[in-house]
Amino acid sequence: MEERVARFHSWVSTYYTHSNFARRTRNPALLDTTPIPYPAPPCARPATLDVIDPASLEAVSWPGPIQGSEALLHGMPLSLAFEQTRRLLFDKDAGRVLPRCKVVVVWGENTLWEMVGAAWAVERLYKERKAAGKVGRSLEVVEMPGANHFVSPSLPLVGLVELR
Repeated sequence: MEERVARFHSWVSTYYTHSNFARRTRNPALLDTTPIPYPAPPCARPATLDVIDPASLEAVSWPGPIQGSEALLHGMPLSLAFEQTRRLLFDKDAGRVLPRCKVVVVWGENTLWEMVGAAWAVERLYKERKAAGKVGRSLEVVEMPGANHFVSPSLPLVGLVELR
């Protein structure tokens, strides 16, 4: 399990570069999905979790979700995940509960391709449904420049303030 956690840390906190063409077209099929080797090769910016000393990481982390996320992801039927997402965004009755509450999807410019592709797919689906008048809650998809999967203290938090 320890090796899996170390691999997860490397995978989730590395900085990835996505092609400008993929980013302009927001086409997930154009993202580089090549698996990175473990340990990740050296790059200009070290992985976030590789540069945080273990004591600091332990002080702000609870390993339960990390250690259990693989089992949860593989154990939850996709149909359930899709249904929950559908209700959250498109069910007009659900949208009447806390009507001023909007959904904000924040993704980092240098995050994993899976996160980028998911953000774009949700945005595309939402726009299609909104054009047909079939949304229950508002959605905003925001790219955080310079961020990977984590928001770094070295990044300006101006973008987060604007999400109100």
